Amino acid sequence: MRICNSEELDLKLISIITVTYNSAETVEETIKSVLSQKTEAVEYIIIDGCSTDNTLEIVKKYEKDIDIIVSEKDQGISDAFNKGIGLAHGQIIALLNSDDILNKGAVECLINNYEPGIDMYRGRMAIWNCKTGEKRHIEPAMDLLPHCHKIYYAHPSTYITKSAYEKYGLYDIKCKVKMDIDLLMRMAIAGASMKYIPFEFVDFREGGVSTRRGRDFNVYKKSLGETMYIYDKNKVGLLPRIYDFIRLSVKFILGR
Repeated sequence: MRICNSEELDLKLISIITVTYNSAETVEETIKSVLSQKTEAVEYIIIDGCSTDNTLEIVKKYEKDIDIIVSEKDQGISDAFNKGIGLAHGQIIALLNSDDILNKGAVECLINNYEPGIDMYRGRMAIWNCKTGEKRHIEPAMDLLPHCHKIYYAHPSTYITKSAYEKYGLYDIKCKVKMDIDLLMRMAIAGASMKYIPFEFVDFREGGVSTRRGRDFNVYKKSLGETMYIYDKNKVGLLPRIYDFIRLSVKFILGR
């Protein structure tokens, strides 16, 4: 199923893409956070992976204000991201998770900071515990090359241009969780240009695919394997590999 509502999509500056799968509990709040800021310069795209709950029913409530809606099977989050990027007409691509919130003023701020020739815009984000209301405020790292310490990739508050995706490539569908780290590392190694924006763009809800915690050996094994796959691809040295092996192992042992 594909729905396209806008007749002037080639005039858009920003494309906001939300990927969904069985997101009925949270997707409406996400949609509202986008539509409250939507302007003629913004297109909104929703890519659904054939949800089996009432996600699509909720999405269709806002059908007249959403430019493109796609619901079809995919090969995971990376594949869904790539579909959305392929359909996007904006010069800047924003990926907003279906359980996260685009903060008030985010669209206006991004528009005001647009500069031709910049590949990537990096802003602040908050990791939000929606049960307690607690927020941890994150500053994005502006050096994304691999080092032997924790890097805040801050993917939800990172905005990449359409031309940069065309130049550096899309998300690796072999990556099921850390596709953002792979792409941003790849872009940094290739010398992509970045601009920092001192604005908190997104409330990132804890509990998503990349923040679930627990002493699950299969999760640990997949996370470690994907990390090393990314490091192999990007020819990362020994120290970061040792660091991440220790870090992920400690998290597994402690059940975090």
